[in-house]
Amino acid sequence: MKKQIGRPKWTQPGFELKFTNESLVFDFFEHAMAGIVLAHCALDNLLNELLPRDFVFSADDGKSWTRAEIESGMGVERRLTQVAASATGRPNIRSESPTLFDKAMRLKGLRDDLGHAKQDRGYGGPHRYRTIFSDLFEVDFLDIGATVHKIGDHYGWG
Repeated sequence: MKKQIGRPKWTQPGFELKFTNESLVFDFFEHAMAGIVLAHCALDNLLNELLPRDFVFSADDGKSWTRAEIESGMGVERRLTQVAASATGRPNIRSESPTLFDKAMRLKGLRDDLGHAKQDRGYGGPHRYRTIFSDLFEVDFLDIGATVHKIGDHYGWG
């Protein structure tokens, strides 16, 4: 990728570099975004598959959640930790494997940034360099797939 970056003759602060092959960059973003969304879908579906058909989750606040309510109204983080641990009888991944939990939350954050675009994550501007697009260049896509697989292993799926 470094060979695809050059210095333009005229620059503005924050725009000192340019891509010499923009179509390649846009192809990368298309596939990278699809990879993030699909990996998040795999995680979301895994968390649903862990639930027995007649499962009911009893929350700390006394509310009971049916499987259908969990699938439609509960976020990934709570399902990944409390619900999956309750459904499988295995330790909560947040405390048992914090690195794996952090990787799952990173995936969730990337998917949220893509699916719920905000100006501060999409536009870098002259003095702001961290955007969803710069983050996509740093993603280890093989590790994301392995993360979802390891979460399944942790909770005994498969």
